[in-house]
Amino acid sequence: MLLALGEQAIQRAPGAFTRSLATELRPDRRLLIARGPRGVGKTTLLQQYAREELDPNRRAYLSLDDVVFRDRRLVDVVHALQAVGRDQLVLDEIHRYPDWEVELKNCYDRYPDVRLLCTGSSMLDLHRGGGDLSRRAHVLEVPTLSFREYLRLRGELEYEPVALERLLDDHEEIYEDLAERHGDLARPFAEYLRVGAYPALALAPADAAGILRRVAVQVIDRDIVPTLALRRQTTSKLHRLLALLAESVPFKPTVSKLAARLETSRELVVELLDALDRAGLIRRFWHGQGGDNRLSKPDKVYLADTNLCYAFHALPNRGTLRETFFFEALPPSMRIALPKRGDFFVDSLTFEVGGSGKKFSKVAESARGYLALDTFERGRGHRIPLFLFGFLR
Repeated sequence: MLLALGEQAIQRAPGAFTRSLATELRPDRRLLIARGPRGVGKTTLLQQYAREELDPNRRAYLSLDDVVFRDRRLVDVVHALQAVGRDQLVLDEIHRYPDWEVELKNCYDRYPDVRLLCTGSSMLDLHRGGGDLSRRAHVLEVPTLSFREYLRLRGELEYEPVALERLLDDHEEIYEDLAERHGDLARPFAEYLRVGAYPALALAPADAAGILRRVAVQVIDRDIVPTLALRRQTTSKLHRLLALLAESVPFKPTVSKLAARLETSRELVVELLDALDRAGLIRRFWHGQGGDNRLSKPDKVYLADTNLCYAFHALPNRGTLRETFFFEALPPSMRIALPKRGDFFVDSLTFEVGGSGKKFSKVAESARGYLALDTFERGRGHRIPLFLFGFLR
């Protein structure tokens, strides 16, 4: 029965749009975990891949939140499937299974001919517990849709991702190419900021704000709380903390004041900020080029994407939307920090984000400084239209 239900799920997966990340699902990656925020399309990505690339006689799709797995060990299920030739397995919502790290490790080690493709919450910690998977698993970070992907999902434009260095060097040429192939992108860009980051919202945007607020609650209750084994009282504080942050992003947190408002310790506030970040609800940034310290006080906090900004504010601040779009547009592999001057430090580059009339500062005039401007006019030199960064991934 499980095999039949899994095959039905594979066949129901939408087929018109496939994310570019599908190229990362290479056959040589025997244990792959697609990890990311709730709603970004991890399950659909693996279902589509199973339908198109895996052998129908060897594949099996299992949803690990099914009640049947409450009484069955995953390693025993994998053993039974392997014995009948099912060695290409998609394991959806692996984080729902108790002791998933140990069970996956055992499956990987005992059955070297079995391929395991898993989806999981962005809260997954591969170093945790006795099932350290960091040396065994390839982790595929699945972010929200880019503006480029949104246009492709809507059938408006097919365009290949642009590397950052090429965008900086050739943005005038890219702008002209997009203008010729699509025309004015102002309308779809405004739609993307409001409802375009999540595939389901992009295709059916009615009540997007309400849906995303409910998703935020589910992320806390179904992803963060079980992973961290939070008590009921701490869960309530986590909900309150998200509400406080959403009211005032971008937020320069004073941890002692947050602790006083939540009636808790500074240490717990820092831990809860880390949990909200890992779960894909907020983004934290620190000053300096050396990276972040996830268990220290962040210097600035944002909601994780522009759709969440609209979910918590009917008319979010335009400057906040600009900055949120900018860091959301960058590939997950890029390290982002806060510079002494400017808005964001990305690798060895400094960026200022602003309106169309923003003037050059000393930062933007430097050899490695750029302006990302909220305009749909052609850029020049180090002045680049902000929307073009939506074509980086």
